[in-house]
Parts: sequence; C-alpha cells; structure tokens
Amino acid sequence: GMRASRLLFLALVLGALALTVAEDEGSAAVGDEEHEETVTEVLEETVADIKETITTSEHPIDDLQLKYGKHVKKMVTGGLLGFVVGKIVKHTALSVLKVAFFGGISFAVAISMGWIGKDPYDVANQMWETSIDYTNKLEKMADLNRNGVLDLGDVKVLWRRVERVLLKGNLPTSFGAIVGTCTGFFV
Repeated sequence: GMRASRLLFLALVLGALALTVAEDEGSAAVGDEEHEETVTEVLEETVADIKETITTSEHPIDDLQLKYGKHVKKMVTGGLLGFVVGKIVKHTALSVLKVAFFGGISFAVAISMGWIGKDPYDVANQMWETSIDYTNKLEKMADLNRNGVLDLGDVKVLWRRVERVLLKGNLPTSFGAIVGTCTGFFV
C-alpha cells in the first residue's frame, strides 16, 4: 500500500538523480578504448556518492542540495510539464480514439452491407493485403540488428539506443517529463 508507493517513489528519485548526474559526467575512458557508461553504472555510482556524502559530511543535507539541487529542480519542472501534457493527451486521445473506432466500425458495416458501392469481398481482400504489407514493413523496421528475426537482440539494441539518448540529452528535464507524462496519462 502506502509503504510500497513510498519505496517506488524513492527508487524513482534515486534513479532520476543517477541519470541526471550522468549528464554532467559523460563517458569515462577505460584502458585504450572508450567505455560507454550504462544507466546501471550511473545509478550505482550516484547511490554510492549519496551514501558517502551522508556518512562523511558534517552537513549532508546542504552538500546533497549543492550537488543535486539543480538536477532536482529541472526534474520537477519537467515532471510538472509532463503531467499536464499527459492529462491533455489522455483526454484528447481517448476522444479521438472513440471517434475513430466508431467511425471505422460504421464505415466497415456500411461497406459490408453494400451501402457503399464496392464489393465487400474485394474490400476485405484489399484490407487484408494492406494489413499484411504494413505488418511486413513494421517487422523490417523493428529488426534493429538486421538479422531477419525479431528477438531479444533487437530489444537489447533498442535499450542501448534509449540509454545513450538518456545519458547524453538534457536528462533532468527529459526524465521528469517522461515520468510526469506517464503519471498524467495513466493516473
């Protein structure tokens, strides 16, 4: 209940802080080759830094505010804007989806009943062929590692791309906006 929601909120805040720190630190070199930092590494480093600051500092709250204050402000701003956008999209999208759904059903019924001058069999075949074409195109687009099969490798490539964007963009605002939009849309 309430305890689980508090733990989830704490995890989100720590994760957001970790990701926002990555914006300033960038990639670290390991040996002769460049090592791209992952979200997990950034999270672990940030948690360790927060823990160290709390245990070693004479004024841990002030030090934490100094280190992470600007990131938290950006994240909160992005979160508030994202929440508003999420609410607007939720209400607008549901209305548009209802209209599109009922309009599509009405059109399909009109065609199948012969109320519109096309042969229902031909229309159904054409719709089926179009859906097969779009499915094939979507599968080709989703095959990110270009091996001809949609599998876990494609998910890993997608995650790595998302991770790079998260670690290099205007992360605090973006992360806050993502969390805020999801909250606004699903709550």
